[in-house]
Amino acid sequence: MGEMERYTRKNSRYLMMDLSSRVKYRHILLTGATGYLGCHILRDLLEETDAAIHPLVRRVSADEAENRLRRQLEFYFDRDLFNDFPDRIVLRTGDLVFNRETGNFRKTSMKTPSTLQ
Repeated sequence: MGEMERYTRKNSRYLMMDLSSRVKYRHILLTGATGYLGCHILRDLLEETDAAIHPLVRRVSADEAENRLRRQLEFYFDRDLFNDFPDRIVLRTGDLVFNRETGNFRKTSMKTPSTLQ
């Protein structure tokens, strides 16, 4: 069986799914939020949804992570999204690592607030 056949067979279950309905998520974990694409996705999620966005940022402390994300958002958009959406950005510090042997991600560390809504 060729690679394309394996791919088609593996994904055939998605052919009949109704993707037209829109799910209203209350919480969204966003990795890569400090990169170009991640910053734009974060801004769009804040502007287009009502969900709380949980950007995962690699840094030692929450203050460093927040400062890094604020700097990136200011650089790309010349505005402070933390002030524009004060209750919707729930910063997470941590790191995810992809294990090539198992094909899975594993959490090396993640700090979370004590409560989620």
